[in-house]
Amino acid sequence: MNCPSCGHQNAPDAAFCNKCGAQLEIVCVSCKRSNSADSSFCGGCGQRLTAVQTAAAPANPLSYTPKHLAEKILRERAKLEGERRTVTVLFSDAMGFTPLSERTDAEDVYALMQGCLNRMMDAVHRYEGTVTSFTGDGVMALFGAPIAHEDGARRAVSAALEMQRSLADYSEEVRREQPIECRFRVGLNTGPVVVGKISDNLDMDYTALGDTVNLASRMEEAAEPGQVYMTGETHRLAGDYFECEPLGGLMVKGKSAPVVAYRAVREKPAVRTRLEAQAERGLTAFVGREQELSFLRGYFDQAKNGRGQVVFITGEAGLGKSRLLLEFRRALLDEPLTWLEGHCISYGKRIPYLPISEVVKCNFAIEEGDNDEQIVAKVDQRTRDWDEATRQTVPYLKYLLNVDPGNEAIATMDPMERRAGILDALRALLTQESRGRPLVVLIEDLHWVDEKSEEALAAIVDAVRSTPTLMVLTYRPGYAHSLGERTYFSRLALGHLPAEDSAAIAERVLRVAHLPDPVVSLITSKGEGNPFYVEEVTKALVESGVLRPSNGSYALERPIDQVRVPDTIQEVILSRIDRLEQEAKEAIQLASVIGREFTSRLLNRISDIDAKLDDLLVDLKKLELIYEKDYFPELSYMFKHALTHDVAYSTLLLERRKNLHHMVGAAIEELYADRLPEQYEALAHHYHEAQDWEKALDYLAKAGDKAVAAYANQDALDYYARALQVCDTIGPEAMKAAAPIAEKRGHVNFGVGAPDDAARDFARMRECAQTVGDRRLEGIALGWMGTMQSWGSDPEGGQSNIRAALAIADEGYDDVRAFSTFWLGCMTLIYGGIEDGRSLLSESDDVIPELGDPATRGFWAFMRGMMHNWEARYEASLEHNKRWRPALDGAVFTLTGRLWNEALALSGRGDYAQALSRLHEALALCERTGEALVRARVFNTVGWVLGELQDHEAAIEWNKRSEEAAVAINAPDPEIESNARLNIGDSLRALGRHDEAEKYYQTVEHVVRNATPRERFAVWLYSQHMFHSYGELWYERGDHGRALSYADECVQLAESTNRPKNVVKGRRLRGQIMTAQAKLAEAEEEIEMALAIAKEIGNPPQLWKTLVDLGDLRKAQDREADAKAAYSEALALINNVASRLDDEKLRETFLSSPHVQRIRAAAGEKSSA
Repeated sequence: MNCPSCGHQNAPDAAFCNKCGAQLEIVCVSCKRSNSADSSFCGGCGQRLTAVQTAAAPANPLSYTPKHLAEKILRERAKLEGERRTVTVLFSDAMGFTPLSERTDAEDVYALMQGCLNRMMDAVHRYEGTVTSFTGDGVMALFGAPIAHEDGARRAVSAALEMQRSLADYSEEVRREQPIECRFRVGLNTGPVVVGKISDNLDMDYTALGDTVNLASRMEEAAEPGQVYMTGETHRLAGDYFECEPLGGLMVKGKSAPVVAYRAVREKPAVRTRLEAQAERGLTAFVGREQELSFLRGYFDQAKNGRGQVVFITGEAGLGKSRLLLEFRRALLDEPLTWLEGHCISYGKRIPYLPISEVVKCNFAIEEGDNDEQIVAKVDQRTRDWDEATRQTVPYLKYLLNVDPGNEAIATMDPMERRAGILDALRALLTQESRGRPLVVLIEDLHWVDEKSEEALAAIVDAVRSTPTLMVLTYRPGYAHSLGERTYFSRLALGHLPAEDSAAIAERVLRVAHLPDPVVSLITSKGEGNPFYVEEVTKALVESGVLRPSNGSYALERPIDQVRVPDTIQEVILSRIDRLEQEAKEAIQLASVIGREFTSRLLNRISDIDAKLDDLLVDLKKLELIYEKDYFPELSYMFKHALTHDVAYSTLLLERRKNLHHMVGAAIEELYADRLPEQYEALAHHYHEAQDWEKALDYLAKAGDKAVAAYANQDALDYYARALQVCDTIGPEAMKAAAPIAEKRGHVNFGVGAPDDAARDFARMRECAQTVGDRRLEGIALGWMGTMQSWGSDPEGGQSNIRAALAIADEGYDDVRAFSTFWLGCMTLIYGGIEDGRSLLSESDDVIPELGDPATRGFWAFMRGMMHNWEARYEASLEHNKRWRPALDGAVFTLTGRLWNEALALSGRGDYAQALSRLHEALALCERTGEALVRARVFNTVGWVLGELQDHEAAIEWNKRSEEAAVAINAPDPEIESNARLNIGDSLRALGRHDEAEKYYQTVEHVVRNATPRERFAVWLYSQHMFHSYGELWYERGDHGRALSYADECVQLAESTNRPKNVVKGRRLRGQIMTAQAKLAEAEEEIEMALAIAKEIGNPPQLWKTLVDLGDLRKAQDREADAKAAYSEALALINNVASRLDDEKLRETFLSSPHVQRIRAAAGEKSSA
């Protein structure tokens, strides 16, 4: 038996080699099981064994690994041990080997297989792969570890193709001497492994993650003889370099779904690059952006002269947005100006006002180490020359900076109101700081902006135009800003640089005047016109020794086809990191755990290399992997590129990451103990990644509460959702903590108009209550869940759940009873159960005001105010809102709803100027706070008021805005859209556009006549409007039969639901029809009834319109004097309404409208037109 390690021939029964001591084993070629040297048959599958099979199991990798590769592995092993690496696994296998071994002399078979194995190993080693094991009649090899490569997948495919070519040649050579045919197949897959210990003899431990190794073996088994099969993952990384044939999905053992596979045919004659990896901005040589710089200077000159400008700079990562701005700032060094900047960060979407607060800090020269007293002093010093009005906003800036605002009310006020104050303060800062000198405000990476900062920008951008301010905002393609369009907005889109500019960048990086064509060709083909790519490729070529200084320039040290040039930017960065000394590499990995930005103090706290850390950071800075961000009060650094941070972080094992995140969290708690709320988001991140679930839960919940206080609803939803996921991880013992988090999330979802999502949150709350056995809490959860279902897509299930809550209330929970009775009454009423709903609401009237539930109390007050309006009790509605204002103003929905309600009541009594004032106040609050549902209603209410005042063109526009807003937010019910469409139809009808109006009426009628359970929401309210309006349309067309049918439906429903205003409209329409039909007695009865009700409710339009119809009736009765008296009384009402309009243009539009002119003419007065 020949020793596989040293080749020495041993006795057939030897268990160990008597020359080198290696264990002698026979590996079964069928099942790969190792058997003792004296075995004749495999103990795993019964296959006959031959001693020749020991050729597949050399014991010492050092014996077959080329010296230069062995030295490289031993030199670099310390950098790889314990790291995650992406590798490509290669399996090769000889087909037909077992039958061959049974009929051929053992020595011949051994020689044959040794020749095959040698050629396999040569192919692997040529591409610097590592043979990790022998499989009896083939090999397993890795590319990417233990020798790190930037193009491991490509190398593996090249080795596989080389292997097949070499084995085919060898097989042909053998066949010429003896009739033996042996064919081979190769399989490849790419995936992650964890590199373990690498011994001195090159034995390597590794742990495959997922199917990394298994799928490579399955590809080999599936391959046809002489072919190379690869998985889709390997093809994704290396396919661009080879001609490949897609095989579709292959069914392989152990996988339920087909595995996408490809057959590698040959290398492409001209290898092309694929550099599309994302990269962050880079401080590349400033080349090719001179025109954009000139544009920026022009925009600044306009701003300096008082015509403020906003410039958006967009471009892919690495195209030079930041470099352009750096050069722009340098170009303005001699200009007296104020430069403020803020930056968005990749994990900062859940940190409210992050870049905005940076801008504020920059304005007041606030440094990291400043304490509260110093910050307050700086703010006071800077703002002492502000005018008196704007100084009133300064406390809000202090609040934004997390210091004492000097006004206790700010900390406890409604988040919406506080947010409005912050926005006013930011506008004040913009206007005041630009008074004496031009102001440049820069915010970078807007694609990572948080919700509140984006809203703040939308709020302050209008102030730019009237100030000497240039605002510059950068973002990547794919992000769509929400700032709209203005005449002073401009956009600069950065494209890829031409080849000559890429060459210029490389020359400046290398500090040479000219590079030879082969070097330029290599760099430009790899850089693809992206300045960051070009810079990093150039540096990698120099650091790897591919380029060497030569006669004042650089030359290729090796031919291009032998150059190991990174093929993606991520691989470029990884190859640079791998070339660092071990301690420098450890420092950059530790820094990556802290984040893109880090302070040396915090890095020192988690590092055990602090004695050398400062020197290491200096070295990393020289290599331009990091740069100094701030100098005072402590030194802080930033990764030069986001991908540098990401790649460094990705090499750490999960367990190591967890430990380091925990260390960072603990260090932050210690270092920032006096200002911990500022760090809630960072602490939530680090403890979550550390899987310290109790602390993660605590800080996630606090971060959510902080977002709610800032009215950053989406951030709050995200934090609460992650907190609930942590509760799931912790298990049943966390259910008590989960319940209030689920409840808070439900209220936030309700506030943003997502009732179905809110219902799921309250269902989660109920599950928690059941787990902990809290029946009262379960009742509250059921009530809220049912309410949200009723408001959302399951009204029947929702009301059933509210009743279930009432059943729990019977166990002695009076607050659950009051709460559930109110919500059941509310939902029953809205869905058309008028009498039952009102009865239930009456039951709750005495207890809800005393209920310790501000959300329910506020909505109760809102509903009662609405019901007064529905019943045309306008004064009662206003008095109610005045009495319950504290409850109504406790949340943004009911606050904006109060203003809307008051507008309805004011317009109901004819005070349109006040009504419009309330509506615009509500709209401003909605815009500031992001409240969407009330906003959409306000739009159509403004439109309705303008329609009442005969400004129909403007009314149509406002109602269309309402319709669009409701569709945009996917409003949970059709009420908003239906009211807007009815209003549009009314205005179109008034303008004589009857066919267009009918389309709107038909759309609403379809909903009314065919309402699903979900669409029955408030249908009884707006259907009365539809019946009257469509009836009037038919009356105006002369179809009295249809008109009367709609009028009857209007009256019947309005009387049964106690809506007197609509009773007036329906009976008046009946009177009009009967007058036209000369049924004057019946007409008089209807009109007199309508007039009596109109006088009782005091709604001017219904009163004057009914008086006009009464005048028409009197004319038909030949009672001209009475007719003129009725017309005159109607005109007096109109003049009274007009006299109270403070908008002169609107008043003129009203008085000059055809509607009013007809009445004026009928009254015998001269037209005002």
